Amino acid sequence: MSHIIDNITSEGLTDTKSFRAQAVVQATAASTLTLTVASEHVTIFTGTTAGQNLKLGDATTYQVGHIYIVHNNSTQSVTVQNATPTTLFTLAANQRAIIILQNNTTAAGIWSYALDATTISGSGTVTSVGLTMPSIFSVGGSPITTAGTLAVTLATETANTVFAGPTTGAAAIPTFRSLVLADLPQLTNGQLYIGSTGASVVAATLTAGTGISITNGAGSISVAATAQTGTGLQTKSGTVSAGSFAGNPKTATVTFGTAFANTSYSITLTGLDDRSLSWQSKAAGSFVINTNSNVALTGNVDWQCIVIGEST
Repeated sequence: MSHIIDNITSEGLTDTKSFRAQAVVQATAASTLTLTVASEHVTIFTGTTAGQNLKLGDATTYQVGHIYIVHNNSTQSVTVQNATPTTLFTLAANQRAIIILQNNTTAAGIWSYALDATTISGSGTVTSVGLTMPSIFSVGGSPITTAGTLAVTLATETANTVFAGPTTGAAAIPTFRSLVLADLPQLTNGQLYIGSTGASVVAATLTAGTGISITNGAGSISVAATAQTGTGLQTKSGTVSAGSFAGNPKTATVTFGTAFANTSYSITLTGLDDRSLSWQSKAAGSFVINTNSNVALTGNVDWQCIVIGEST
């Protein structure tokens, strides 16, 4: 049975099995919807028209703790304002907000609000994401951006490619770009951003089978995919088959594909057979293994060579 009460105040704990808030469904339009203390608790926006504003009422006519819930189920953003009107935040498409009055001593009031993460639904290509940035983010005491929406446009990507990074420019990341990203241009497919000094951008280009090329505008550093030479000690290793050993005693010659700079390298020998393995002679491009036995081997002999010195 329905029981209608115009106004009720409960000073104790209210216990209810269910609760239904009054709601209004509003199609977006290039206009302003103004709420009052008598407006419905929930506002749901639908439609596809841009330019919709939602203005909260005169805060002095409310009690502290008054709550509004706003669902933006439209395809456009909705600007939420206080009564002055000053923009509080922008509600992106498919985003929700809870708004609570914190202070009612002025018409503008102080409204506390919480926004959920942007929800992306359906299929197709995502071209932009709205990020709500609070005004407390700062660099050296100066805010990066005021409270509101920071739109980041994503570069078009294709399957099996490295992400090229965000499209830059004054419209994409206004203040944050000037403070942090300097003059970073849009990266091309296959590039990774490393750093920036003024207009000179350092990016690494990854190419399958050819290694890494790092360019900063003034020159380049290339790292080959094979035969890499760094600050470590050069090493070589391999295996000599048992049938390669001949003579008495049994010996075999190891020839490097690329010679060492000189004979200043050490040799380690290991094998399956119980032999006193040693190297007989050593050159920059080869050395001879001596089994010190006339008996034929039954297993291979492994060898490792490393330049004598201390690695950095």
